[in-house]
Amino acid sequence: MRWPCGFPLCCPITGATSRVNLEGDTLRYVHLMAAAAITGLIGVQARQAHAATDACQSIGGNLVANCGFETDDFTSWTVTVATTGSAVEVAGSAYSGSYAANFGANGGSDDLISQTLATTAGDYYRVTFYLQGDPGATTDDFNAVWNPGTPYSQSLAAVTDDDTSGYVEYTATVHGVGSDVIQFGGADPSNLYIQLDSISVVQTAAPAPEPASLALFGAGLFGLGLIRRKRRQ
Repeated sequence: MRWPCGFPLCCPITGATSRVNLEGDTLRYVHLMAAAAITGLIGVQARQAHAATDACQSIGGNLVANCGFETDDFTSWTVTVATTGSAVEVAGSAYSGSYAANFGANGGSDDLISQTLATTAGDYYRVTFYLQGDPGATTDDFNAVWNPGTPYSQSLAAVTDDDTSGYVEYTATVHGVGSDVIQFGGADPSNLYIQLDSISVVQTAAPAPEPASLALFGAGLFGLGLIRRKRRQ
């Protein structure tokens, strides 16, 4: 549709042609604009409905982006699909909020998701996440690893045949090296899913030495004391 003056609302109200445009074509244009505005409002409301809050988002200092998958996708995560039978997605049945990561690969290898975190070298971090198994499953598996494939690799969880109903909390203390990768992987050949949600990595104090370590340290000091005493004698 070609407007005689470039844009209908700018047309002067003089002359029959302009009046026809304002009374006819312009009304149709206004109706179309109103419909578009209503459609946009519905879209905004739908996005707002999806933008629920996961508990991990309110944890101060949490380094994990999109920690509860409340974007309804794997934004901020790197996804490595299983070589065959990949089935990894973001869906409902969350621990907190509206969404969780679902692992259901059924081809003999795991789907993986990972994220690189900016840590401070030498500092310690507390990793927390929640996992829900597949009730009745006997062949599913799930693993969580800190810095996989590096000399600093640390297992955070290794679960097989997880048939628990309801989410279980997993925690671990890790050592930062300045740029660290947290990775999760899973498979469930039963055609159902293992679900992961509400992940946090937060700076924490160095772990206290275990009693056995303290005993060894004390024994070492005692031995050094005996050696020094003998030398003085």
